[in-house]
Amino acid sequence: MNFPAVYSSIPRGTGSECEGAAGETRLFQEIIAERRRQIEQFGHTAEADRALPVHQLVRHVQQQMQGASDYALTNKHELTRRYLVKTMATALAAIERIDFELSKEGENPK
Repeated sequence: MNFPAVYSSIPRGTGSECEGAAGETRLFQEIIAERRRQIEQFGHTAEADRALPVHQLVRHVQQQMQGASDYALTNKHELTRRYLVKTMATALAAIERIDFELSKEGENPK
């Protein structure tokens, strides 16, 4: 499967297993690893995401954030963190999807 260039430069694995990406934090590496998992395990590639309406991806981010919030209310910090990492990875997909729409419209994503 083809990954956007930014994902290819990050080592595989999660957490402390992700070492060696110059200048990138462990957290960023975890988020990229989660995005990679979404692509590999569930087929949520950029191409597949383009078939979805933008609002559907944004709504999914919102639902995941609600899940994280629910866990936070019960002091389940590990689950809260895990949901937040998944949410950030899904947010990356949503941003990529929006950037695709902007590029079709001739706008430059910032």
